[in-house]
Amino acid sequence: MFRSRILWRLLVSHVLVALAVLTACGVILFGAGSESLGYVFLVAGLAGLGAAALAALWSACRLCGPMARLTEAIRALGQSPTNHPLPVQSQDELGVLTAAFNDMGQSIAEAIARMHQELEQLRAVFRSMAEGVVVIDGEQRILFLNEAGSRMLNIDLEGSSGKRLWEVVRHRQLLEAVEQVFQEGIHRCELDWTGAEPKVFSLHGTRLPGEPLQGAVLVLHDITHVRRLERVRQDFVANVSHELKTPLAAIKATVETLLDGAIDDPQHNVRFLERVHENANRLHFLVQDLLTLSRIESGEERLEAVPLAVAGVIESCVSRQIDRAKAKQLTLRQEPPQEPILANADEEALAQILDNLVDNAIKYTPSGGTITLRWYAQDGWAVIEVADTGVGIPEKDLGRIFERFYRVDKARSRELGGTGLGLSIVKHLVQALGGSVHAASQLGVGSTFTVRLPLAEASSLVVAI
Repeated sequence: MFRSRILWRLLVSHVLVALAVLTACGVILFGAGSESLGYVFLVAGLAGLGAAALAALWSACRLCGPMARLTEAIRALGQSPTNHPLPVQSQDELGVLTAAFNDMGQSIAEAIARMHQELEQLRAVFRSMAEGVVVIDGEQRILFLNEAGSRMLNIDLEGSSGKRLWEVVRHRQLLEAVEQVFQEGIHRCELDWTGAEPKVFSLHGTRLPGEPLQGAVLVLHDITHVRRLERVRQDFVANVSHELKTPLAAIKATVETLLDGAIDDPQHNVRFLERVHENANRLHFLVQDLLTLSRIESGEERLEAVPLAVAGVIESCVSRQIDRAKAKQLTLRQEPPQEPILANADEEALAQILDNLVDNAIKYTPSGGTITLRWYAQDGWAVIEVADTGVGIPEKDLGRIFERFYRVDKARSRELGGTGLGLSIVKHLVQALGGSVHAASQLGVGSTFTVRLPLAEASSLVVAI
């Protein structure tokens, strides 16, 4: 304490003041006895008071200036946590205090800079997440919302901050789930989201720690695709079971009839055996198509894409299908381009694609109709079209005709002997070749299936025989 410079300054000031007071007292006490002595005391007193005043003024200046600057710096630090160091002008306590304040300001600025950096990193993580994140307070005001959450809930990202969740989202299941999160602490559920495109969300909510209620974090995951795949799997199992059950039941009933004595009936036994043969063939084609589809989807079906002359593959397809077309009194014609078209494709896969499309066209085109195959180059693609003048496909069914076992007219499809897998095989083969397939149709006018495959260079040509 006795090393304090401020203490010694104040001590000197007070001593000088005390001397001035003592001098004044001397003047009063001894003034009556000696006039000269009184003058001496008076002069000494005035000199002491002047020295004390100067010392006090000097000490005040030394204190007030740095204290004022330190006060302004503290206020500035409270308003904007940016380090602005003060100059250290002395080595006394004020200098030490100023240096300590500079160190504290630098530590605060560095800590806040780290917090900002971590916050930006956290925001970047949230922005890049596929899951939607919504943070709300105890009154359901939105504190944070990432891009995925804005997209899932159809909420304005900028305008939703500070608003209550029920003001921007009108969804009973979600609001009930938030109440469950507040009550239970942790809550999981699935939300059926209605709209232009129905979706299914998995919600995981966690209440923020602290009392009173601080809020909650809601994490939304889009599981629409998962649920769709599950539904497709269930439909696939049900469809396969049904498709297998029908011919098996027919075979079983026919065999039982034969065993009951119909085999000895020369007028009917052959017809029964033909029915067994027909349903056995149907089972064979179904199993064969299932195996083909399975190999394509699993990648076991090896496709060797090479530059291939489209005209040769189409001519081979026409030669295989012409007899069936003539038997139904259909015209099967080609519309070749002026220049040869080369597609980067596997010959066997392209032949299977064309056979399935032409086979469908023959099945669903009435007698006297026309089936046209045309091909041309367009924007780097080899385009092949199979157009018919058949019954057409309703618009509501166009988006699903490439699904497994999907039939527009189930009774007629089975009557014509289809397995319901032909167009699905076409789609998967085209996609495996890096292309796409599209269907356009009009009821009573006909349908056109368009296959796009990568266009190949003529440098190495494989001719289909």
